[in-house]
Amino acid sequence: MKPVKTLNSTLWSSIYCSASKYNIAVYTSKIKYCVLFAGFSLAIITFILTSSYLFHLAIALVVFSVIAVNIYLANSFHTKQPQYRMLVTTQGSIQFIDNRGQVSKPMQLLDKSRASALGCWLVAQVSLADGQEQRRNGFIFKDSVSAQNYSRLVRVIRSL
Repeated sequence: MKPVKTLNSTLWSSIYCSASKYNIAVYTSKIKYCVLFAGFSLAIITFILTSSYLFHLAIALVVFSVIAVNIYLANSFHTKQPQYRMLVTTQGSIQFIDNRGQVSKPMQLLDKSRASALGCWLVAQVSLADGQEQRRNGFIFKDSVSAQNYSRLVRVIRSL
């Protein structure tokens, strides 16, 4: 068997270079809508709390609404299309790709990025053409990405 010529000096360095980038697809999050709906419901209950009769009616309405929203979300997310994609390297470089295939400028994740049980808070810095730097923040819910990609993203954030 004859060894295959690669661009790098060894086969292992070639494998490492190709495996150090992750293409992560980000989908619409169910948790996001549930959190927004719960906040809205809590505001309504707080507003109606002044009357005990209306309070019980509001509780019944919120419970019914939560059930209806969960049924809707369960049925509407069967065929998911990604909202956008991200290219993330193990060193923390990140680029966003929209559905039209346009790639953003490369950004560097900062050590202020955090991972939690609900998702990842990303803090990235991009260098502009005039030499200035701009920070961008964003939150990615845990259910927006696959379990494997979420683990990869958490690993990258913790290594910063």
